[in-house]
Amino acid sequence: MKRTQRMEQTRWDLALRYRLIETVVWWEGRLTTNHLIQSFGISRQQASKDINTYINDYASKNLVYDKQIKGYVPTRQFKPLFIDDSASAYLDLLNQNKVRSDAAWAYAPADPRHADDAVLRLLPDVRNLRLDSDVALPRDDGQPPRLLEVPVKIRAVTADGTFRYHGWYRVQPSADGRAWQIQSASLQPTLD
Repeated sequence: MKRTQRMEQTRWDLALRYRLIETVVWWEGRLTTNHLIQSFGISRQQASKDINTYINDYASKNLVYDKQIKGYVPTRQFKPLFIDDSASAYLDLLNQNKVRSDAAWAYAPADPRHADDAVLRLLPDVRNLRLDSDVALPRDDGQPPRLLEVPVKIRAVTADGTFRYHGWYRVQPSADGRAWQIQSASLQPTLD
């Protein structure tokens, strides 16, 4: 019989790994053990164990292993348990709901024209946003790290055309430890 864990009973270091699992699957659509190995400095066996524990104890319908791409992909029933979609929701809602997108930040920007990601916030009539992220890099000495830098490439489609950006978002755990919040960002236009 399958054992089901309560999220409140999850150790902090495991919860952080599970958050990374959901974030990578949500943003990139593919997860491998290398994501955990590079972000947390753990062994391949530990990374594999963490992914399997996440699947078996928390979210049996969230991920499936795809042999062709040699990684885990989200199922159609994917429902995050350790993140609140804040980073993704933040990007999707930039043009639609400024109040909710500000909630993704640890400290919401007072003036959107001077925000770290003003280039996105000021785009009119955003119709589609695509975010491609790379492996999150620890930016502190904590074990597990409490500040991660996520390299990103963003493509925004508006009524005026397609715009591309590159840079990073730095994320940290929220005060209650249940979600990631954006601490800072740096986005620059990419020239074709």
